[in-house]
Amino acid sequence: MNSMIKSFSLRLCFPLLLPLLLSAAPAGALTIPSDGSDGAFEPAGNIVVDLSLAATGSWDTPGSGSGVYDPEQWAVVFKFSSINIPSGVTVTFLNHPSRAPVIWLSQGDVVIDGTVSLNGAPGHDFNGLRGFSEPGPGGFRGGRGSDAQTPGAAGMGPGGPAYTSASPGGDSGAGSGAGHGAPGAAGSSGGAGAGSPGSAYGNPGVFPLIGGSGGAGSAMGDRGRGGGAGGGAILIATSQSILLNGQVRANGGGSPSGGGTTQTYAGGGSGGGIRLVADHISGNGTLLALGGAGGTGIAGRNGGNGAVGRIRVETFTNELVDLGNPAYSLGVAEETPRLFRQPETPMIRSVSLGGKTVPEDPRAELAFPNTDVSLPSAGPASLLIEASHVPLDSVLTVRVIRRTGIDETVLAEYAGGTFEDSTWTAEIDVADGFSTVQVLAGFPD
Repeated sequence: MNSMIKSFSLRLCFPLLLPLLLSAAPAGALTIPSDGSDGAFEPAGNIVVDLSLAATGSWDTPGSGSGVYDPEQWAVVFKFSSINIPSGVTVTFLNHPSRAPVIWLSQGDVVIDGTVSLNGAPGHDFNGLRGFSEPGPGGFRGGRGSDAQTPGAAGMGPGGPAYTSASPGGDSGAGSGAGHGAPGAAGSSGGAGAGSPGSAYGNPGVFPLIGGSGGAGSAMGDRGRGGGAGGGAILIATSQSILLNGQVRANGGGSPSGGGTTQTYAGGGSGGGIRLVADHISGNGTLLALGGAGGTGIAGRNGGNGAVGRIRVETFTNELVDLGNPAYSLGVAEETPRLFRQPETPMIRSVSLGGKTVPEDPRAELAFPNTDVSLPSAGPASLLIEASHVPLDSVLTVRVIRRTGIDETVLAEYAGGTFEDSTWTAEIDVADGFSTVQVLAGFPD
């Protein structure tokens, strides 16, 4: 089954995963839609690319060096004239508020002798500030660990693992790992319950572009640890060549180990997504989308490891020496590659919750006043979902991830409409505090 995720946050006072992208034999030159408006990307030293500086608009709007954030595509798109990252130079990213993935389109050759890093952040330690770890662009946050007053939380994303305990103290539960290219690993708590590990999602074509999910936090009173965040996602495409002698990394974040023989540890985030499209790809560099390690101890209270992500290489001529880790899926490039979602691409969107409108570009923040929806009281609330080009026998799953406590998963019911335009509803239990709501569509085989 394949899925989509679009999340929003609420306070009390999106992307579809499609079937495998198939490739066709070339009939001519490769066509990549870059106008070069963001100039040549040639960093002379280590650089942090601030994605929040991207202008909002259609992806094909001319850039000015900072890219364009397209909410419909959920991507920050750069249209470079060429890309050259020298040896010894590392490119990292500061997330856009939407945490959208990165697309680099280049008119000319792409040379990566240095490092492009979209790694997810590690989870917090038991004596650190409790919070959700930050993913690489296009990835999802890792769950927080428990403290003396509140429980921890599940990992976010389509492969986010469940959280184990609603009790803030006296409860030992290890966090499980997130899934992506494979299921995540379950935590082992020395007899106490661990939450379910995250499921696999996505496809070998890495279309649409999506990153890794976050690992679950651990339940250990005031000594809970946070789950690692998911690795990010990047598409690099050119009608010319890609020379990779450096690294492109989209690894999931790990969770801290150590601190005592009876401690309980959190789960690792899953690896993200990497897709390369070019006429010719060569080099002895590496592509990495590894899962983060769960925290480990010596008393059987170990967090689960995050799963690997997904890597795709599409080209007419492949001369890469390394096979990637995990091994990449190899395809012959289409003359006009499918890079962006089209109108007929399946899509689902949360429209309203409890009668309150959900923004078309939700941000799923977990802090006031930046919530997407605010409801006046706890209790049952009806979620209205719109779907387009989604089979009516699909399974729509709604997952509610609370800032503290056990997450909830319910099935949406078909309410009416056609394959082209349908509506669905789900009844969810809204708890006090902050939550995110994620909707996933599973297609029948």
